[in-house]
Amino acid sequence: ANVSQANVSVSPSQTNNFATYTISSTTGNGNTDLNANQDSIVIVFNGSTNVPNNISPSLLTVNNTTVNTLVVSGQRLSIVTPVNIAKNGGPFTVVIDAGAKIKNPLTAGTFTLQVATSKEPTLVTSNNYTITQSTSTVSAAAVTPNPSVATESASYVIAFNAGSGGYMDAGTSTITLWFPTGTYIPTG
Repeated sequence: ANVSQANVSVSPSQTNNFATYTISSTTGNGNTDLNANQDSIVIVFNGSTNVPNNISPSLLTVNNTTVNTLVVSGQRLSIVTPVNIAKNGGPFTVVIDAGAKIKNPLTAGTFTLQVATSKEPTLVTSNNYTITQSTSTVSAAAVTPNPSVATESASYVIAFNAGSGGYMDAGTSTITLWFPTGTYIPTG
C-alpha cells in the first residue's frame, strides 16, 4: 500500500522566496501504524527547490507536534514522526516553517514533490502546486565615487537592495551596471 497523493500549499508562493510548506496526506492500507519516535515520513522536493543541507527539526511539525529528529540528504527529508499515525487512512500534515530556509524555485511554474513513509516506502507524487513570478523591486542605487572629481580615475561603491525575491546565487547570478555617457570604463 502507498500513502495518498499529497496536497501541498506554499506561502509565500512567489519565486525565489523562503516559504512555509504544508504537506497533507494519509497512510495507505498498510498492516501497521506509524509509531511515534520510530517511524519516518519522507518528503522529496523537486530539483528546482533549494533545500539547505541543515534544517533544525524544531522548524517542522507533524500533526501540530514539533519534530525532534530530521535527516536531510539532498532534496530528501526523512522526518521521524513525533506522533502515532494510524494505518488505513490515518491523516498526517507536515508543516515546514519558512525559517527552515527552503527556497522556492527561481522560475514560475507548476511543481510537485514526493511523499512516502518508512512503512509505505514507495514515493508518491503530490498534486501540483503553483509558484508565481516574484514582484520584487530593486532599490535605487546609492553610488559613491572616490575621489568624486571629474576626469580623475575613481573607485565606485554601489549599494542597492535586491528586494525580497531578489536572491542571487554566487557564481551564476549577474549584476548589470550602466554608467553615464562619457564615463571611461577600462577593460580587463
